[in-house]
Amino acid sequence: MSKKLLWILIPLAIFLVFILLVVVGNLTKNPNDNNLTQTPNQNNQQQNFPTGDPTKGVSLSPISFSGNDFTNFFIKAKEANSGLISWAGNWEELKKENSPAKVLISLSKQYNFEPVIITNLPNSDEKNDYITTISDFAKDNQVKYLGLGNEINSNYQKSYSETFSKVYDEIKKVSPNTQIFTIFQLEKMKQKDNWNLISDFQKADFISFTTYPVIIYQIPSEIPNGYYSEITQKTTKQIAFTEVGWQRKNNEQWEFIKKFSSQTASMNPKFKIWPFLYDQNVQIPFNTMGLLQKEQTTSESFEEWKLIL
Repeated sequence: MSKKLLWILIPLAIFLVFILLVVVGNLTKNPNDNNLTQTPNQNNQQQNFPTGDPTKGVSLSPISFSGNDFTNFFIKAKEANSGLISWAGNWEELKKENSPAKVLISLSKQYNFEPVIITNLPNSDEKNDYITTISDFAKDNQVKYLGLGNEINSNYQKSYSETFSKVYDEIKKVSPNTQIFTIFQLEKMKQKDNWNLISDFQKADFISFTTYPVIIYQIPSEIPNGYYSEITQKTTKQIAFTEVGWQRKNNEQWEFIKKFSSQTASMNPKFKIWPFLYDQNVQIPFNTMGLLQKEQTTSESFEEWKLIL
């Protein structure tokens, strides 16, 4: 072989080995290397993801909590014009450094949404620990929305209002801009006619409700006019909806979204949150309340929720 040919082949061989190493490296890279706790790119986070509607959102409800299923949830939520994403869970979760609530807050900076954090209220013997945990969490995270007590009229205890009042004061000391609220279940409130419970929470910045009329009515057209405006006759506080749901059956979910929107528009709710972006493994009929089935990219309900004001 001539020297001239060697001078041509040797650099070519080196170049081919380099390309092979790059390809093999990419093929063997662990797909989980880009973990969920990495620091978001501060330079392009606002450019990639618009704010969305600050009065509308969905709960944290991905197809699964691993890999692309989890991260793609936030992209799809932005497609639904969601300016809010909520998490609800046990208050003791807030003690953990890697709690879902803290992960959500961290990701809110990357995906440009406002987190809504909701916890249950404690038993009487946990009150002091609860107040310390919640106030420390508020101080460290400075969230805009913090819900204390979820559907509290389902198992109401008089001590809730006292605990709420005390922790409200502690939160305001360390995070004065945090808006603090509690949550009632609307259908149970109507059935038991215990609207008077709202007056136990005078300090609340606003009052929120979960609403699932499918518990009472067979089809959306049965929901009477004034179903939601009744709330404004029971309290002067501003209203929010942390869970608004109807099962995906025939075209009922889409019909319900339109009806909910028309009935609540004049109430000017602070925000409204659909409970599931994707179907979740929960009990019937809540298991079919996702705006999307797991294999769907859009639906009539998804598009309608995207458009409501």
